[in-house]
Amino acid sequence: LTAAGVGFGSVAIPLLLQLIGAKIDFIPVDAWLLLGGMTLLLRFDVLCCAVSAIGNQMVFYWDMAAAAVISAVALLLLGNSWGIYTPIVTSTIPLVLILNFRPIRQARLILNKHEVQNL
Repeated sequence: LTAAGVGFGSVAIPLLLQLIGAKIDFIPVDAWLLLGGMTLLLRFDVLCCAVSAIGNQMVFYWDMAAAAVISAVALLLLGNSWGIYTPIVTSTIPLVLILNFRPIRQARLILNKHEVQNL
């Protein structure tokens, strides 16, 4: 549903801006699709973190804090060197890299344990 919304938005939002006579342009379509794709990937990672939370093992709070610090430092170091892509990349890449380790492994362990208990 989110992917459909991102795809629809890439076409509809520029047309709607033209329709209302806005004097601004929408962000480039490739930047919009990158943001949408990274958001989908992060939602998957957070979903795996939620499984860990349901298993009463809060493993991702420090991971999220570390990713936020890395994102802030990367944004300060890169400045505006990549234009509109800088905030997209610096805010999502550290989360993707960090949240693809411990929370996903922990969710797999919890789900496997639950599966064995139900057999």
